[in-house]
Amino acid sequence: LVLMMPARSLAEFAAGGLSQIWRDTLTLSLLNEYFHPKVVYWLRRGGNVVDPDMRIAVEAGHFTEMLVLLVRDTLENSLKLMGFLGVVYSISHVLFLVMAAYAFLGAFATVTLFGGPLVQLDRNIRSQEATFRKSISRCLERAEPLCLCAGEASEGMEARGRYERLRRQQWARVWGRTSLGTFCECFSWAAYLLPVAMVAPLWLQDKVPFGTVAQAVMAFHISLDALTVVVRKFRS
Repeated sequence: LVLMMPARSLAEFAAGGLSQIWRDTLTLSLLNEYFHPKVVYWLRRGGNVVDPDMRIAVEAGHFTEMLVLLVRDTLENSLKLMGFLGVVYSISHVLFLVMAAYAFLGAFATVTLFGGPLVQLDRNIRSQEATFRKSISRCLERAEPLCLCAGEASEGMEARGRYERLRRQQWARVWGRTSLGTFCECFSWAAYLLPVAMVAPLWLQDKVPFGTVAQAVMAFHISLDALTVVVRKFRS
């Protein structure tokens, strides 16, 4: 405990410091490109980048934080794999191959079926939230002309329309996250059944001792948990 607590604190500090350094580098690089002569004009004219201010001020930080966490989890899970992959392989070569295929299929299904649509929904929601917020703040900035022209009704109708589009996207994200959570739960519980289904027949044939079944379940689940870091990150 005396050694682990300082080491854990040092790891947390290193992750946070690395994330901040990467964010500083990325943000300053984006600012240099953004304030390059005529760049702002062509961004506004082309309209290819939606809300560049949010991309620089907010999403650059989110990107670096998630990248650092992913790198840290990859290193930690690599250490787990070094300890338990050999156990699974020694119990059954077929179980080892099934575990690798199961992890690959789970990660592939998570990224293609759920990850891509959810990431796109999050981007759309952030963009529409910014647009909705601007439609409200614009009325506050132009309060006097709005009052003189009696434009509250038209501005209110426009704001409600923007919120309706935002609301549909948010409900789509709710359904997407629910589907992802259900898939992850089924994926996790099935990981307990696979090693039992494959090792139990070997025990019935007296090819392995009874304790090997529990050992296979534990080693399979820990190794699979390390291999499916992508599934767990999308889940969280």
